[in-house]
Amino acid sequence: MHSWVEKIYEHSPALLQHAMISAYGWKLARLRYGGGYDRYLEDLLCSQYYSQSELAELQDEKLRLLIRHCYDNVPYYARLLRELRLMPTDFRVVADLQKLPVLHKETVRQQPELFHGQNYRNARCEIVNTSGTTGTTLRIRVGMEGRRKNYAFFTRLKLWAGVDPFARTATFGGRTIVPASARRPPFWRYNLATNTLLFSSYHLSETNMPAYLAKLRSWDPELIDSYPSSLHVLARHALDHGIRGPKPRAVITSSETLMTDQRTLICKAFGTRVFDQYGAAEQACFISECEAGSYHVHPEFGVVEFLPSAHSESEVGFRMVATGFTNWAMPLLRYDTTDLAIPANRECSCGRKFRVVEQIIGRIDDVLITSDGRYVGRLDPVFKGLETIQRAQIVQETLGRIRVRMIPGRGFSPAHQDSIRRELEKRLGKNIEYIFEVVQDIPVGPGGKFRAVISRVAERAFKENLPGATRGFT
Repeated sequence: MHSWVEKIYEHSPALLQHAMISAYGWKLARLRYGGGYDRYLEDLLCSQYYSQSELAELQDEKLRLLIRHCYDNVPYYARLLRELRLMPTDFRVVADLQKLPVLHKETVRQQPELFHGQNYRNARCEIVNTSGTTGTTLRIRVGMEGRRKNYAFFTRLKLWAGVDPFARTATFGGRTIVPASARRPPFWRYNLATNTLLFSSYHLSETNMPAYLAKLRSWDPELIDSYPSSLHVLARHALDHGIRGPKPRAVITSSETLMTDQRTLICKAFGTRVFDQYGAAEQACFISECEAGSYHVHPEFGVVEFLPSAHSESEVGFRMVATGFTNWAMPLLRYDTTDLAIPANRECSCGRKFRVVEQIIGRIDDVLITSDGRYVGRLDPVFKGLETIQRAQIVQETLGRIRVRMIPGRGFSPAHQDSIRRELEKRLGKNIEYIFEVVQDIPVGPGGKFRAVISRVAERAFKENLPGATRGFT
């Protein structure tokens, strides 16, 4: 939503908020599921059972078309190919991608306009903000065709999970749909356009969770689409207090690393299966679990290379370097996602010939514990859209003190700091001391992974085995 619409929404009664979300949901549904969406999905349902040779041929063809598009329309790649003395005809198969250097996030962040397809200048596009595990903000231009293709892949995942694409759904995400000051239910809002109930991820306290569970039971969703951290604390509360949870057909998790104990608790509490999914706003790759329990790289979405990590001596895992086929408005070739994974050398019993991944290691955040007992995870949305901050880290030092470390970029001003404070207050409340610290560098953790959120409170809680403590993403 636009900022002025968000201000109106924030000060509106719940009934009007339901209506505004439903209207916005109707608009998004038209954008996501219109145009060629049905054709894209039909093609995906066919290609999922291609042979290895057919998939290789499909990828080679998509790559050739993409390289030609980049050469003709994308300034960065037109210049790069000339400097390397390469022509589109030099790229016949996927292995030819290695003729190009790896593309790093900072290169895209510094000059994003050089990656814009010039033939998309007048096309209708969305601007998607992302930060990810590196804490670095990017603004990605996504064409409508690319968005619809992306949602066709997500629909295929729903079908793998045995869920009707437009079934009744409950979601837990990063939007602040309920003010942080709210102390009584409802902590949810309806999106009638898509038959979805949106739950706040920022009000999950011991006091509030019975209301969450009661509403989930009455809503009776076929699918729960959630951050792992949100559903994990609900599952633990339900099991600890003997409260009956909802019984969805499936749970789909994304945006955070799904830990084994989280999966176990969610499955036990809600009597269902979890289908984890990995993607990115950059639309460079799409990885998800199938009905047989394997993570698969979706080959029609793009090419994923698993390269040795620069910190291989201290960690297990390979860098995921991805080339996305879907977003020609801002294509990224050999893009370093900065996330890690462990590829497998086996086929899956589901019958698909897609590449199998044993484990995804990236997207590691902590969960903060507020003074009123709420569990808050996935705080990177507070930095989205702020290109004047190169990198940032949130550290919870005590229940009442949050330290925000920032590496400022060009154009940074106190107004941007105030914006971060407001976004944090929306999620954590105003009764917290927020300390802002401008630094030259923020050290990475073990294995070279950056932790965007660190909770000293949660760390002490787990060491002392305090009741109700929830495990962070470490």
